[in-house]
Amino acid sequence: MSAADIVQTIQTLALNVRLSCQLLDVPESSYYEQINRHPSKTQLRRQYLSLKISQLFNANRGIYGAPKIHHLLLKQGEKVGLKLVQKLMKQLQLKSVVIKKFKPGYSLSDHINRKNLIQTEPTKKNKVWSTDITYIPTQQGWAYLSTIIDRYTKKVIAWDLGKQMTVELVQRTLNKAITSQDYPEAVILHSDQGSQYTSLEYEELLKYYGMAHSFSRRGYPYHNASLESWHGHLKREWVYQFKYKNFEEDYQSIFWYIEAFYNSKRIHQSLGYLTPNQFEKVSA
Repeated sequence: MSAADIVQTIQTLALNVRLSCQLLDVPESSYYEQINRHPSKTQLRRQYLSLKISQLFNANRGIYGAPKIHHLLLKQGEKVGLKLVQKLMKQLQLKSVVIKKFKPGYSLSDHINRKNLIQTEPTKKNKVWSTDITYIPTQQGWAYLSTIIDRYTKKVIAWDLGKQMTVELVQRTLNKAITSQDYPEAVILHSDQGSQYTSLEYEELLKYYGMAHSFSRRGYPYHNASLESWHGHLKREWVYQFKYKNFEEDYQSIFWYIEAFYNSKRIHQSLGYLTPNQFEKVSA
């Protein structure tokens, strides 16, 4: 046990100094020498960085790990290495929410009823959108989140939460997306082959907006990996931290994550450590 550890233990537990030093076979003078010692520049620097790291970690709801905290420190003008950030976070016991990489499943299904039109990833916004529905639990039953993401900017351009998984739910989401993006032309919308997306009503709405419809093969979720990955982030970073009492509480929480955090504050390594909103602006 170092002298600093001894001092910390005695002060934390409010122990008798003389008796504690005798039991530990440490000169009492060493204790007072340690508490009167001025911290070194290195110690002061690490204390300062530890405070900054804690502030950034808490400000981002414990979602960011060392690489993103490191990037934010660099952005603020701090000269610090990733290894030191990792070490200090470990000492501070700051551990981010773990997001497992999306691993696509495979199927031998031969149901190729509709085509996958996505040959390469887009290089501009409003060229390819992905959409899907996921389940959000509440104490009163399931809520259904319909989302549309721009595959280039990774921005959630539209979403809606429903009490039932209906065609009307996905239609409302599509209408919101079209309006929010000022009626773009020649967009490809990619989805799975769920009944909501293959319905006549939905196909007619896509046709009305002049959009092409691309489909994942049945049993091949990796064809829509961007949405699957986003659902994973949403649930592990946010939804699983709460127990929603009802639909309204669920809606408010999803609203905060998407509108107040994900689009505007959550940085992405794949976007050069920009947020979706920032990337959308610089790539316009």
